[in-house]
Amino acid sequence: MINAAQTRKLAARVRQRGTVLLPLGPWPSADVELRCANGRWYGVGAGDGYLRYREVEVHATGRGAAARPRSIRILMPGPGRPTAPAANLDRAHRSTAATSTIHSAG
Repeated sequence: MINAAQTRKLAARVRQRGTVLLPLGPWPSADVELRCANGRWYGVGAGDGYLRYREVEVHATGRGAAARPRSIRILMPGPGRPTAPAANLDRAHRSTAATSTIHSAG
């Protein structure tokens, strides 16, 4: 854990460089906090096959311009992309994949 002075120094450097800091876990005075929940893996059959993708809910909360909480379901990876909104998942594929779903805690 870093102390308050180190946190301020690092935050100033991030602003100065125009970059983004993505800490793992809580961060004092973060502008935006992202949290994943209700993850589901798709693609494994009855004990065989390959995991194809993971569907998760991403919840964003923050302060200032990001003060309004928002949520979206995404696929990781998405069809042909690193991520995609879960709404892009073909319904026929979803119904087939749902029969071979692994549920996880998040």
